[in-house]
Amino acid sequence: NIGQPLTVRMVEIIKAAMGNRTYGYVFSTTEGDKPITLGTKLNSQIMEIAKVPHISWHDYRRTFDYFATLDGERWDVLEACKGHKVYKNVAASYGDERALHGFMLQRYEKWQAFCEGEV
Repeated sequence: NIGQPLTVRMVEIIKAAMGNRTYGYVFSTTEGDKPITLGTKLNSQIMEIAKVPHISWHDYRRTFDYFATLDGERWDVLEACKGHKVYKNVAASYGDERALHGFMLQRYEKWQAFCEGEV
């Protein structure tokens, strides 16, 4: 299992999505029984705002990758952020998982600032 660090804003979003529930899918339209998928209203709204006809899950990942690479992020940190199988090897190269999580969290915070228009 690959652990992922969360920014403060990520935790706020998760808590708001869960409401008073203590189980089930976090992002759900059925009180946790079924997950929201990218084929739902959420993705449609994103496509409308972005004025594009189609966005896939991998488009989101590639966009994250592209801007992080332009910003000079290390390849191994990006692989860990994406949950790729090299994660355990990357964590070992940093000495332990906590050190790697620190770099991942910095990347997520930079991406969050970019998405919120702060960059």
